[in-house]
Amino acid sequence: RKIGDFKIKEILGSLVKILIASIFMLIFAYFIRQAAVNFVDMQTFLGIFIQTLLTCLVGILVYFLSTLLLKLPEVKSLKLALLKQFAKTEYDESEIN
Repeated sequence: RKIGDFKIKEILGSLVKILIASIFMLIFAYFIRQAAVNFVDMQTFLGIFIQTLLTCLVGILVYFLSTLLLKLPEVKSLKLALLKQFAKTEYDESEIN
């Protein structure tokens, strides 16, 4: 019995791009975490909190930018959904670059 078209090549292509973006995020987050040690007091809660917050924000930013540069179709869908949610005018998929 045939279940359907799973689009394996598309899924594997997305998987590779997600892995690449994740590796970039890992590298940048690691170096930001290491660099933050020189600027915050790691003996206090506030210092550890700032280091963690900075690392997370940079990681999220790098991952998002990487997925944009790699042109992941999931990011295009996310942009479309966000624009539909928050914009006053209606957008369709052909208008999103």
